[in-house]
Amino acid sequence: MKKLLLILFTLIISLSYGQETKSQRFSTNKRLLNKLLKKNGNAFEIVASGNVVSYIWTYSATSIDIYSLIKGKKTSLNSYIQDNKNIKWLIQKDFKQYKLRDCQILDGSIFIINIIHKEENNKLIEKEYPVDWGCLKTTEFTSEFYKNLSLDIKKYKIGWE
Repeated sequence: MKKLLLILFTLIISLSYGQETKSQRFSTNKRLLNKLLKKNGNAFEIVASGNVVSYIWTYSATSIDIYSLIKGKKTSLNSYIQDNKNIKWLIQKDFKQYKLRDCQILDGSIFIINIIHKEENNKLIEKEYPVDWGCLKTTEFTSEFYKNLSLDIKKYKIGWE
């Protein structure tokens, strides 16, 4: 009986620790996401199933900054200058353009979109979708928003293969 209680206690402690670690990773990613959202008015994140690897990126008027994170720790930052790149596609008048109609699956990577819509009284557009990341990179989208986003994901090799 004592062995059973000891095993049960050990199991509870290890599960609690695992949950706490995931929570800390999520908190670190959320802080970076909010910082970039405040700075540039947009931030995107893709989180691999398992919550170990994630990528966060943001567009400014002159560049795209891409952060790689493993277990909530920044492992790299790549900045690419965007010569005369028009990023007006980020702000869509029709909010239906932000709805992802393709590539959703039940147990996929989590794709997070955060955009501050300045023309609509700084309304926060916040979307979260479980996606097949490969599908997001290969689908021909009709939405201007997803078409441009998909092109940049491929061009800057955001995410994993």
